[in-house]
Amino acid sequence: MKFLLLLLLTTQSFSAEFVKGGTIIENDSVVFSVDEAQELRKEILELEDMISKGEQLVSELRKLDSNNRKQIDSYLEIIDLKDRQITSYRSTIELDRDRVVRLEKRERGHKVEKWVFLGVGIGITIGSLLIADKIDDYVETPQNQPNTFKVRF
Repeated sequence: MKFLLLLLLTTQSFSAEFVKGGTIIENDSVVFSVDEAQELRKEILELEDMISKGEQLVSELRKLDSNNRKQIDSYLEIIDLKDRQITSYRSTIELDRDRVVRLEKRERGHKVEKWVFLGVGIGITIGSLLIADKIDDYVETPQNQPNTFKVRF
């Protein structure tokens, strides 16, 4: 369309100049017949129409490209969030493993502690019985005085 307007608005147009038959052309130029000019005009209009459709297509493709880039950015953000979440889960799992190990050690310590207390309790009981027996060996109680006793060394 622009090219056509350029042709119409110019005052000298050697390519579309009407030349009478038998005229000698002094300058290098291209001369078209009216039919050829109309055919070229049709081709120019078709090319301009194709150019405008191409521009529209480029505009639509740019919009699609922009949307695709936004989607890709969103996907990359989602992947980054997923990776951070996985890292967080892994650190939580490690903390839980450490806690489980500590609890297992504590449980083993409680078992040992229970056995130690059982042994101490048995030892104290046996020891107190032995001490009571030794004390009984050294104590004399008179037959006629039940509330008095003597300790011999």
